[in-house]
Amino acid sequence: MKELCRFLSKIKQSEVIKLLQGIIPPLVTFFDENGSVDKETNFRLIDILIEKEVDGLLLLGSSGEFTSMTHQQKSDYIDHVIPYINKRVKCMVNVGSNVVEEAVDLAIKAEKAGADAVLIVNPFYWPLSEAQLIDYFSEIIQSIKIDAYLYNVPMLSSQEIPVNIIPELLGRHDNLKGIKETVSDIGRYRKLIENVRPKNTEFVILTGFDDHLLPGMMIGTNGSINSTAVVFPEISVKLKKAMEQQHFEAVNRYQNLIAEAMQLYDINNSFFSTIKEAVSYRWFNGERVYHKKPFHLINANTRSEVERIVDNINRKWKED
Repeated sequence: MKELCRFLSKIKQSEVIKLLQGIIPPLVTFFDENGSVDKETNFRLIDILIEKEVDGLLLLGSSGEFTSMTHQQKSDYIDHVIPYINKRVKCMVNVGSNVVEEAVDLAIKAEKAGADAVLIVNPFYWPLSEAQLIDYFSEIIQSIKIDAYLYNVPMLSSQEIPVNIIPELLGRHDNLKGIKETVSDIGRYRKLIENVRPKNTEFVILTGFDDHLLPGMMIGTNGSINSTAVVFPEISVKLKKAMEQQHFEAVNRYQNLIAEAMQLYDINNSFFSTIKEAVSYRWFNGERVYHKKPFHLINANTRSEVERIVDNINRKWKED
């Protein structure tokens, strides 16, 4: 316990605070009935999340349906959304693409629009050699001056980003600042801390799975980009604060609520469809939402299950 308390005190004092860390909800992307980006509804969600004191926002992540958007849609989204955020919180944009030229173009657009950082997922379908991965990431990182973060999500991409290539990338690029890790193996965080932090003691590690926020912080990670934080931002924000303040009874309560919120992931194979429905139900009085094809074909019980889960958590939250 003494070691944990010393670590938590170190979190509060760390100079890494100037980097993009903490609770960073990955925005869902709202579309209209024609499949075009619904700017006004996206703006409403941004205002709500900022009001709930999140540390940053991720645009065009897995929850944001970036794989279903055209390059032009992504570009237009960047041009509209980043100026609307207007530095009220830090802003990160996923620019990863199988087409490296498109990734570079999005990275440059994000920087010009005012983003604080880009997130780069590795290409999917064909596995890449270590040399090819280094070349891919380098091509994008060197095209911008703002911070860059890697995105390791082996369950959806073709492969895991090898830990051993990260120190080499750090040696090449001063603006590489961290990584988002969507992995089931918590031991991966320890490998990063042991093998990458000696190269850069402020290297940021952000967890992707919602229930990894707590164990990750106990090991030495810096925050979370998790999808239930778009629906229930208060829970992740309060969990992180409770950890820093060593209020362990509250930590346990918030961790249990996050675990319950993760039931949302079990409703559809396209979890972002469910998250979008949950956002609408909690924040927008259940307004109809639209999904890009073919993900408009969701389970018939989606809305009833979303309402059940959200209502249960809302009730417990009010009892807090």
